[in-house]
Amino acid sequence: MYTFSPIPKTSKKTIRIIGIVIIVTTLFGIGVLVGATVGASSYAFDGKVESKLLSQVKKTLDEKFVFWKASSTLPTDKELEYGMVKGFVDSYKDPYTVFFPPSEAKSFAENVVASVIARITFIAKSYANFF
Repeated sequence: MYTFSPIPKTSKKTIRIIGIVIIVTTLFGIGVLVGATVGASSYAFDGKVESKLLSQVKKTLDEKFVFWKASSTLPTDKELEYGMVKGFVDSYKDPYTVFFPPSEAKSFAENVVASVIARITFIAKSYANFF
């Protein structure tokens, strides 16, 4: 008669680590996909300002702004848009709600991904040493 032997302890540990890595990677991938879908927008700024106050301030600055530094340049429409959005977000005075222009957002996202991967690696190694 042939009997099956149980899986060796080292194999169980390896299977658990692989399972954890697969679960964490899957959840991370789902988060990235959801973030890309929700964060993506086709919003385009055409230089029009709907607020009377903002229109008046923009018109006054366009007409009367004086260059006083050699390096001073007028902001582009995109920079004005980002400034308005940043001011809007900052007006909520919530330290956890911030606005990043695309270049800063990309850098921030890369740093977060690197941090998450480092933490997952640390947890997986700690979990492996636990058993």
